[in-house]
Amino acid sequence: MNTIRSWMKYLEIADEREEIETNRITRRAFFAMTFLVIFLAIYLMMLSQVAEAHNLDLAPYQFFSQITIALCVIVIVCCAYTTWTQAKQGIMGYPRFVNSEKFPVDYLLKFDLVFSGVFALVVWAFRDIAEVSLVGFDQVYWVGNLAVGMLFALGVFACVILVFYVVYKEAKKQQAQIMKDLDN
Repeated sequence: MNTIRSWMKYLEIADEREEIETNRITRRAFFAMTFLVIFLAIYLMMLSQVAEAHNLDLAPYQFFSQITIALCVIVIVCCAYTTWTQAKQGIMGYPRFVNSEKFPVDYLLKFDLVFSGVFALVVWAFRDIAEVSLVGFDQVYWVGNLAVGMLFALGVFACVILVFYVVYKEAKKQQAQIMKDLDN
């Protein structure tokens, strides 16, 4: 027990600057991990779908396995936990967003259009890359892959608006509660 106590003093953050820098670096690593796992999952899902679309024997192409699904669930749970915990504290990742008086629809629509557009391009590119790696350039469904990417983007567009709205409302409610508690 004394050994653990002696180690704890080395794990403590020395000053406020170190804490800010550590949080910034950790946040970047968290975002990088999140996006890389999502990109991997999208690619593996596209690879399995493309193998099925070309009637290939699926046994060698079962890359979207239980391990990949478990990894995606872990990432989603971690992201949901951090988002919901911030909302319960009356904050969001970006203070100007939650500190606005009304839900910033104009900003969110612009952001969501760009995000969904990029998502559609990522799905399209990953499907094309997967298809080229499996059947070659001459059998790629270029337009079909773009259509699939756009369908995925529509779903993402709706989900992003819904999630941001729910988190915004929860954060505003918690902010009001905190202000009420401070006034009393």
